[in-house]
Amino acid sequence: MKKILIIIILLAFATPFITFAQISKTDSVMSIYYQKTKLDKYKDIKTIEIEGEMQIGPDTYYFRLQHKKPNSYRYKERFKNVYVYKLINDNELSVVTKDGKMDMGAMERDVIMNLASYMEGFLVNYQQNSFKLEYLGQDSIIWKPEQADNSIPFVPVEPEKLPKGKFEIIELTTPTFDKIKIYLDPKTYDIRFTADNPFMLVKLGPIKFDDYRKVDGISFPHYIEHFNPIFPAIFRLNKIELNKDFPNEIFKSDAPENVVIPGQ
Repeated sequence: MKKILIIIILLAFATPFITFAQISKTDSVMSIYYQKTKLDKYKDIKTIEIEGEMQIGPDTYYFRLQHKKPNSYRYKERFKNVYVYKLINDNELSVVTKDGKMDMGAMERDVIMNLASYMEGFLVNYQQNSFKLEYLGQDSIIWKPEQADNSIPFVPVEPEKLPKGKFEIIELTTPTFDKIKIYLDPKTYDIRFTADNPFMLVKLGPIKFDDYRKVDGISFPHYIEHFNPIFPAIFRLNKIELNKDFPNEIFKSDAPENVVIPGQ
């Protein structure tokens, strides 16, 4: 009986130290993450411009996204010979075509806003976003139903498409208590794979990040792949520029810069 009592007392005292050790390790990993990626400087970025292409099945859409913090987005898209402008600001969600203006759908909005958020990553403002982080150690990515997060529907990923090797694993808990594993490259600490997008209430499935390049010293992915049967999108980014001067007017649907001229 005395032995049992002693064990209980020891465990009671040990638990806070175990928790503190986990927190300290998480803080240590996040410190290295900022040091390696320089994404702690993202807060100083006022604007970002991204040029690239989005592939969905056999179709390719070419785009230029201009984002001015906090809530202004201008997305010029070309599919074959058809051009459109998509505008998001505090007062409107609009699509401008050669035939006029229409309301933007939720999926179109999410594509644009998520692309900008991918540049920031899921970890930078975790406290502001009310995310909780816990370091789980280092392991490879084994994507099977029994290894997936219980709170997120399982989406199959072909094994050859999974990043190879060992990764630092951070478990992110959202305000709605979804637990999402985020896999960091152990050398660069770039995010290479996530179980889902923590910014979305609708679960889209895992996301792969690759082809990281430094832009003004900050590490950004130039290849993003969604593993989702409904929205199997691949983004290939050709150019990222920071802190360009965008006048506020170009983010409004009635701006002359957003008139669609056929063939241009």
